[in-house]
Amino acid sequence: MLSLFKKPIEKRFTWILPYFKFVHPNVLTFLGLLPPVLFYIFLLQRDFLIALFILPFNFLDMLDGAVARKFKKVTVFGGVIDSVFDRVSDFLYIIAFSFSVVVRLELSLSFLLLSFLISYMRARGTGISNDNMPGVMERPERIIGLFIALLSYILFPGFHFLGFNPAELVFIVLLILSLQTFFQRMYFVYQMTEGKY
Repeated sequence: MLSLFKKPIEKRFTWILPYFKFVHPNVLTFLGLLPPVLFYIFLLQRDFLIALFILPFNFLDMLDGAVARKFKKVTVFGGVIDSVFDRVSDFLYIIAFSFSVVVRLELSLSFLLLSFLISYMRARGTGISNDNMPGVMERPERIIGLFIALLSYILFPGFHFLGFNPAELVFIVLLILSLQTFFQRMYFVYQMTEGKY
């Protein structure tokens, strides 16, 4: 849903792009792994405030694509590694919550699976239709959700509801929204392909 605002957001940051004119977009893609890796490390060390501060830097993920488009350096390979590294980032961001014993493993793995399925459905659906894929739980929403999960855990460490801590309660909401998004996209692809094959 927030991806609809990606281009307007990028336009607000065009002033920074000339500073990266001589940096290859693929290098920026590799550098984009730095925030999730640092988040993973600090969360495992239970340095929650530092990890929380790092999460917003995920916006750097947009930089490689913006630079590629601005300076006519768009390549198929660049798009592939960008998508692959996005999945690596998702893994590090989500699984860190369980490895740091903030969220139980079954919640993290379920959310991770749905995140991958949603992204896969988008990739497959884009080849079928140029329309925007439906769904409320895309990558920007996932990052915001993880930010809220960690923030709520920091603010209310002793709170529990039905045996779930605040971060786990947020994960349950994210799971429900992710499941809804997956079925929305499945139905969208079904509508686009029904009767064509």
